[in-house]
Amino acid sequence: MNTIEINDTFKLASEFINTTDKSVFLTGKAGTGKTTFLNTLWQKISKKYIVVAPTGIAAVNANGVTIHSFFSLPLGPFLPGKSQPGTSIDSNKKRLIKELELLIIDEVSMLRADTLDAIDYVLRKTRKKEDVPFGGVQVLFVGDLCQLSPIIADEEWMQIKSYYNGINFLNALSVKKAPPLFLELTQVYRQSDDSFIELLNLMRTGNCSQREVELINTYYKPDAVNHKSAVILTTHNAKVDSINEKELKTLTTQEHSLWAEVDGDFDEVSFPTENCLTLKIDARIMLLRNDKGKDKKYYNGKTGLIKIIEPERLSILLDDGKLIQIEKEVWSKIKYVFNESRNTVSPEVIGTFKQFPVKLAWAITIHKSQGLTFENAVLDLENVFVPGQAYVALSRLKSLQGLSLSSQVNLQIINNSAFSAGALPDALPGDKLNEILSNEQALFAERKLRSHFSWEELSAFFSQNDNFLNNYAAITEVVVRVKNCIITSLKFTDEVSGICKLKQGDKYQLLESRITAAASYYLAEIDNRIMPTVKQEYSKTKGSINFKLQFRLIAELKKLLEQKRINFISAEKFVRNFISSTTDTHKL
Repeated sequence: MNTIEINDTFKLASEFINTTDKSVFLTGKAGTGKTTFLNTLWQKISKKYIVVAPTGIAAVNANGVTIHSFFSLPLGPFLPGKSQPGTSIDSNKKRLIKELELLIIDEVSMLRADTLDAIDYVLRKTRKKEDVPFGGVQVLFVGDLCQLSPIIADEEWMQIKSYYNGINFLNALSVKKAPPLFLELTQVYRQSDDSFIELLNLMRTGNCSQREVELINTYYKPDAVNHKSAVILTTHNAKVDSINEKELKTLTTQEHSLWAEVDGDFDEVSFPTENCLTLKIDARIMLLRNDKGKDKKYYNGKTGLIKIIEPERLSILLDDGKLIQIEKEVWSKIKYVFNESRNTVSPEVIGTFKQFPVKLAWAITIHKSQGLTFENAVLDLENVFVPGQAYVALSRLKSLQGLSLSSQVNLQIINNSAFSAGALPDALPGDKLNEILSNEQALFAERKLRSHFSWEELSAFFSQNDNFLNNYAAITEVVVRVKNCIITSLKFTDEVSGICKLKQGDKYQLLESRITAAASYYLAEIDNRIMPTVKQEYSKTKGSINFKLQFRLIAELKKLLEQKRINFISAEKFVRNFISSTTDTHKL
């Protein structure tokens, strides 16, 4: 595989997200660029979307929110057909959920099957689309099921095991009913040694033999903890804290306590580093952010030694010999809000955490190393207890030359995979994916545009109030014109469907011209011939005790017409964005 091929996979995944409403499971081995894909995707998405993650820290790092907080899920297990989560969702959140087009779930390896079914339940109920998977919301699942798996207590598993064959999200009933498209990133960027990549592949799927055990054990180095540039990756927080505290105490330099600035709503479990950083000169640290400068001198996971400590600046000697200076950085905790006037979903900062982007790193947990890259590391795998831990730990390294083992491993440790080989769907060939993409694009465009040009809500309004409106002399012409729009829109949406089903390559250009013409026609009808009378009656009846019913109906009519204006403008914007993102042929 080469870079062009992985870029094509990125592009294909992006096209499915931007130009279809097909749910996608984007996976890949450690180091294949899943995070890079998401960082690139943010810049191209034209849909109303949110990002969620299973944990607070994962949510902050992904610029999203936690699954449980957004969907108001209880902490206990979800029992299909019995549990009813989401009952405490407020009206603003409900409106946001109704407008949602795309749900991005990061770190999906840690997502439980019952939690995903709870999400599905909330979306269906809130959007009043109980027969549609996820209430019609497209879902992008991102992660590697062969890495760290969901955590569930034995007593909770006993409650839900009759519903599920396993705990990861692919076992969810919602996924069984509507399987996402499977796309796999295959080009490994973190490692370049083919033999090391093959070893990681075998560990990933639990297919190692005694040969691989013997190979890994050649890197057993009992005194490796003294390696000056190697971070210790171990299993438990208590052990990490003990190692870091012990090493810090051995330094005779002055101790500095550097406090974070926490503002607003930013709970402690989401802190990306210590609220109070205790540092000394020559303390070993790990950077927690990428260098935003053009030189890119460091990255998230880069290690080094503290050389100068100032209130607003740290000087760090990186392990590669570069001396850098860093300042405090700000992490934001957000909530998503729906802006009705702009018809957008956007993040709103509700809390901030300002601190130096470092943490003590003589040792870190394997769990917190996920997504990081190290030149050198000491792996403490003696007490591996979670499937996938050994694989995650070893896959953080760029090469085997940077590996040191503090204890020898056995076959059980390195084959303790989070997911077995053959349990993932087979990757589809490029021509099949292109065919699916083309079909899904046509269906998506049809559904989206039919929705934009639907007068269903206004039609229902007229049906419910037909007798009164027909006898409301002041708006007789309005009633006639709206009903005419309803009739012509039915013919037009049938025309849209016909164009979308065409096979020729220029069908979307034809579609754009028809959408532009139709939107102009309906906007002119509303702005020039319908809305002036409605606004006049609105002003006349507002506040009058004699026209309470008239005002209520006119106010509702006005609101529905204003929404239609937004829909027509959105239709034009949608078709332009759709065409710019669409390619009729895409070759892998």
